[in-house]
Amino acid sequence: MIRPENLFFDVETVSVWDALDDERRAYLSNGSPAIATADTAALSPFAGRVACIGWAEEQGFVRVIVAARQPVEATNSLIEWVGDERALLERWWSIAARYRRIIGWNSRGFDAPFLRTRSIIANVPPTRNLLPYRYSFAEHCDLLEVVTAFGNTRRVSLDCMCRSVGIESPKAAGVAGNQVEQLWREERLVEIAEYCARDVAVLRPLFERLRPEARLMDPKGGL
Repeated sequence: MIRPENLFFDVETVSVWDALDDERRAYLSNGSPAIATADTAALSPFAGRVACIGWAEEQGFVRVIVAARQPVEATNSLIEWVGDERALLERWWSIAARYRRIIGWNSRGFDAPFLRTRSIIANVPPTRNLLPYRYSFAEHCDLLEVVTAFGNTRRVSLDCMCRSVGIESPKAAGVAGNQVEQLWREERLVEIAEYCARDVAVLRPLFERLRPEARLMDPKGGL
């Protein structure tokens, strides 16, 4: 059976700071810089958790898996409600195993490590290595790594990159990543899922724009 080629993905996370014991809060917030604080908890897999994962193939719809029960008003069939984070991670690994290559934005720097660590904490077995050899795009192509030439130039946001190359920004609809936490607390879960889907949707045209450069950076990567 031939494996499908590319899986585009994006992760949204939220804080679990209030659920941590005093010892972990003290440890995570100590030091300069701190591993996590109440304000930055969603960025650490030790103080945050996965709220949703968006994914798509090169063609077709973008789908989103959400770690929550389906709200009564939610009718979008492209959003999959799985109840909790453990179920979400199990679903993610079953999907990720099917594809030859995963593609994201800052996915080596954030999404993949976060998923890996949260899976360890939840005791959910992985089905693939999300962080293979950095300088090959054969199994994981982080588009930010293409733009920055593996960190040799300054990082830019996905919003800035999209606007620079004429792709509609995922923020154009009015939701940004720094609003996810508040939307989660307000149980505006569909808005989070739709924002996550927009993040994934822009990865496809951005990948095509960056593919020639990525091929030069890794001629053996199969791009």
